[in-house]
Amino acid sequence: MSALIPMPDERGPAGASRTWINPSHIVLANAILDRQVQPNKLYVELKLVGMNVTRYWLATGSLDELQAAWDAFAEKIANA
Repeated sequence: MSALIPMPDERGPAGASRTWINPSHIVLANAILDRQVQPNKLYVELKLVGMNVTRYWLATGSLDELQAAWDAFAEKIANA
């Protein structure tokens, strides 16, 4: 059985989550980098089995911080 992965809440306190996903249900994960705002924001589009594509916020910060956030997320879903 896979552990659920918390999806961070952009408007909540640090570390807050309102949604948890089962990584074994992920069909597609796509990184979306928003450079229109400063600091930059990283989102992930997830397609889960039986659901529409949904976009979740992952992190805000420098490009290096966003790359680290994406790497951490990818590692979580790969190791599930």
